[in-house]
Amino acid sequence: MSQIIQAVFFTILGGAISSASGLFIANYRRTKDAKDDFGRFVSTKIGEVPKRDVLGFYKSSKPAIREAVHRFMHYLKTEKRASIQSLWEEYDSVTDQQLDPINEGKMGEVFRDLQKLTNPPTKFNSPHEVVRYYLDEFYKFSA
Repeated sequence: MSQIIQAVFFTILGGAISSASGLFIANYRRTKDAKDDFGRFVSTKIGEVPKRDVLGFYKSSKPAIREAVHRFMHYLKTEKRASIQSLWEEYDSVTDQQLDPINEGKMGEVFRDLQKLTNPPTKFNSPHEVVRYYLDEFYKFSA
């Protein structure tokens, strides 16, 4: 009789371990797939950032980026969710002035040099760098 009890016990134990590991692996895969999808999306956007008319790119791509960020947030832990939300809010608040076409190309370089004489230096040197910075920061969440 004790052999039957042992067999039932080990069968139940094996099933429990198998179920638990299956759930863990499924959750890991789901999160990894979401990170991969988000990383591919952001990587594509990074490749699309133009040297000129960055403001047009910013305005046209912002809805898709917002959707991707909010869809991806579901898969993140609370602290990372707060970080990506904060980053999104910063990106969403980039002004047209920061992406002004006057800061693009050769004339933009001259304009920035003149600006440095009168204003403290800024974190970014061109509209391209502004958008590229945020996309690079979004990409870090997919690692």
